[in-house]
Amino acid sequence: MKRFVFALLLASGCGFTSTHQVVTGRPGAPWTGEVHIVLESAPVPPNLDEVAIVQAVGHGDEADLEHIIDGLKQQARALGCDNVVRVHIDQGNGTASASGVAARLRVARAAAAPAAPTTKAAPSDDTD
Repeated sequence: MKRFVFALLLASGCGFTSTHQVVTGRPGAPWTGEVHIVLESAPVPPNLDEVAIVQAVGHGDEADLEHIIDGLKQQARALGCDNVVRVHIDQGNGTASASGVAARLRVARAAAAPAAPTTKAAPSDDTD
């Protein structure tokens, strides 16, 4: 039955994108800025905290790069991430998929303890 419905959707020119995720870190508040996509063959930027493995699968009319990359970006934003790294893309007949690791840039943390105040040595009164 599922195959029949899927075939009907494809034949009618309809399409959809499904997304999946496995949370591996700590999600943050939703991100509203740009999400950077880094392909699997490119170097991964330093100072990233991994949050989840994400996947987007486009079917029918949405089995294209634009829709699956948008699906990855939407998932990353919802998890509070500004990057999707190690992105792998597969395109087939009627489906396309992309998967990667959603991550966010590690913010420099303030020192855990305040710095100890420095004291100046008092001038010596030795007149020997």
